[in-house]
Amino acid sequence: MRKNIKGIKSSAWGLMLAFAFASCSSMKQLWDLKGIRVSANDQVYTGKSTTVPMDIKTGNLRFEFNATSDPVDNGYPVSIKVVDSSVVSVTQSASNPSSYTITGLKSGYTAVTASCSSAYTFTFLVFVADTSRGITVDSLKKQRDDDIARLKAEEEARVAAAALAKQQAEEKAAAEALAKKLAEEKAAAEALAKKQAEEKAAAEALAKQQAAAATFAPKAGECYALNVSELKYIYFPTAEEMRMTFKNNSYDGNIGTQYKVKFSSNNAKAENGWYFKNVAGTVMAYYNHGSGDAEVYPAENFDRIIYPEGSDPWEEGPVNKPLYGKWHVYYRSSEGGNFARWYILDFSSNGKVSVTGPRYMIEGVNLDDITFARQEVTKTYTYTNTEGFITLQNGETYYHDGKVLRDAFVVKKVTDSAAVSKIKNARWFQPSDEK
Repeated sequence: MRKNIKGIKSSAWGLMLAFAFASCSSMKQLWDLKGIRVSANDQVYTGKSTTVPMDIKTGNLRFEFNATSDPVDNGYPVSIKVVDSSVVSVTQSASNPSSYTITGLKSGYTAVTASCSSAYTFTFLVFVADTSRGITVDSLKKQRDDDIARLKAEEEARVAAAALAKQQAEEKAAAEALAKKLAEEKAAAEALAKKQAEEKAAAEALAKQQAAAATFAPKAGECYALNVSELKYIYFPTAEEMRMTFKNNSYDGNIGTQYKVKFSSNNAKAENGWYFKNVAGTVMAYYNHGSGDAEVYPAENFDRIIYPEGSDPWEEGPVNKPLYGKWHVYYRSSEGGNFARWYILDFSSNGKVSVTGPRYMIEGVNLDDITFARQEVTKTYTYTNTEGFITLQNGETYYHDGKVLRDAFVVKKVTDSAAVSKIKNARWFQPSDEK
C-alpha cells in the first residue's frame, strides 16, 4: 500500500509540475487555484456557459467580458479558444489583461471558451443573426441543434459501421479459422486412417508370417542354412531326421562333416542339443551347450563357448547372468596355426556393445609375455534385442534366455539346386548310432 501511495504522490507532483511549467506559474498559484471567474456587465456567471446573441442588422456585434482565475488575486493566466474564427474574433485588452471582447464577423454560430489551467472552463455560445436576411437567433439555435443531432447521428452511424465491420472481420476470421481447423482435422483423420490401414496391413502380414513360422516344421528333402560363410547347413532326409553339416578344415571334399540326429517339429528341438525358436516371425537356431548335451556334440567341432566374466565353464558349468555386462567368447580358428582364442562382449543397457579382442592363445596357455602372439582391438556396435534374440550391428547374432548367452543363427531355406545337391551328398560322420 505504501508503494501505491508513493506512486500516486509522484504522479500528482509530476502533473502539477507540468501545469506549472506550461503556464509559467508558481506552485502557490497551483495550490490556490479553485476555478475560473467570468463576468460581464458586473454580472458574475455561476454556471458553465451562457448565450450571447448578436445581430448584424442592428449593429450589435460586440460583447465584452472579464475572465481571470479564482481567486482573482491568484493571477493565473486564462486562455481563450474560438471554435469558428470566421464567425467571431476575440481580442484581449492591452490595459486590462482580464478584459476580452468578442466581435461578430458574419452570421452563424460558434463557441468561445475561456479556460484556466485547462481544468476550469466557461463557454460563450455566440449566435450572430442577420435579421435583415431573415436569419434570427432562434433559427441559428435550431440550426445548431440540428447540426449537433446530425453530427451525433453521423458519429453513431460511424461507430455502428466500425462495430459492424469489426464484427464482420471477426466472423470472417473465425470462419477461416474454422475452415482451416476442419481441413487440418480432415487431413489428420485421413492420415490416421491411412496409418491405421498400414498398421493393420503390417499386423496382418506379420501375423501371417508368424503363423507360417510359428514352429520350425521342415519337410523331407528340404535344406536350410545356418551360416553360409562357414558352411553350416541342415538337411532333412525325412521330417524327423536331421543331418547337420559343418566345415571340416582337415577334409577337402564336398562340404565337410555331417551329423545325423533326430528332430521333432512339435517342440523344435534336436536330440543333439540344438533348439529352433520363432522370434517375431524369424526362426533362429541355437545350441544349448552346458545342458548335458555336450557329450553328444563333440567339443572340437563346436565353434564358440560363451560364459560370463569371472566364471570357469569347464569347472562350474553355465552361470546365470543378465545380459548387461561382460561375456567371454572362447573359440578356435585356423588362422595362426589353428590357435584357440577369445574375445569379450560387453553389453550396455543403452543398446551398445563393445567387442574387445581377439587375443591369441595356444591350447589355453596364455602368452601374455609373448607380445607378437597377442592382438587386441576394441570396437563398439549398436545392437537390438527382440525377445532375447540379439543382433549386433556387424551382423553377429546371439540368444539370451535371461540366464545364459549362446550363439544364434538365422534359419534360411536353401533353394539353389546345386547347393542343395552338395549339402545332401556331403560326407557323413556318425559319432554314435542314430545320433
